Amino acid sequence: MKRTVALLDYDGYICKAYYAGLKENEQFKVLSDLVQSAIDRTAEYFNVDKDDVELIRVISGHTFKKDIYPSYKLTRKKDENLGKFREYIKYKLKDELTCVQNLEADDVLVLLQKHLNIEDNCIVFSDDKDLRYYSYRYCKLNTDNEVQTNDLEAIMNVYAQMLAGDSEDNVKGIPRMGMKTALKYLNENINPDEDIIKTVIRCYRDKGIDIDNCLRDILLVLPVGCMYLKDFDTPLLLTTGLLEPEQELDIDVISARMISDQLISLNKIVKEVYLEKMD
Repeated sequence: MKRTVALLDYDGYICKAYYAGLKENEQFKVLSDLVQSAIDRTAEYFNVDKDDVELIRVISGHTFKKDIYPSYKLTRKKDENLGKFREYIKYKLKDELTCVQNLEADDVLVLLQKHLNIEDNCIVFSDDKDLRYYSYRYCKLNTDNEVQTNDLEAIMNVYAQMLAGDSEDNVKGIPRMGMKTALKYLNENINPDEDIIKTVIRCYRDKGIDIDNCLRDILLVLPVGCMYLKDFDTPLLLTTGLLEPEQELDIDVISARMISDQLISLNKIVKEVYLEKMD
């Protein structure tokens, strides 16, 4: 029997529960209700019993992206009390949370779908606007939201964001280029015989923007699981076949492989950017 999985972007759950339950001091109840809603939605969508839904809660570690680029997400406001609530939840659920120390939750969520071979049987629950591009099935946290099924056209938004940037994450992008302009540029300039990433690089070069800034924006926009240059709907070949669908989740094993893939992926992106610079 295939496993049925609800993949939870648990940082988003903690944040939503904290603010939604703040007035009545019911953060823990709201958090529990949100999680149960994900289980119910997954069971209903795949027509399975609720007890057969496997729950994987993923939270962020310290991302390597901040080590390379300290400005990443620097403009986000921090709430000290929310931080304390998050730390308490981490302590209470330490044996139930999936965390890879050097990766953000979206990196891990993307990779887990491939590592565990569960893309066809899982729903990613998150309010992160980017995860809807990377996940085949995606649902926002509100109970009245429907499950969305992704297609390859949505992937173009990821490349467009490399050009337009992301103000929420303090990713600069190309000045005065919004998402609509970026998508139009890509659609008009893509060469079907080469990687789309080359079109992104050429746009930066044609705009006279330093290639280092191009590399920065590509790395900050892409989740680790998508840092490759061919077949955007599959990650590096090394990430496949790690676990059979019936095997248990061993985050220590997966973490080691993820970090290895991360380094290989970064190397491929850097080479591609700087090879274009030398042309």
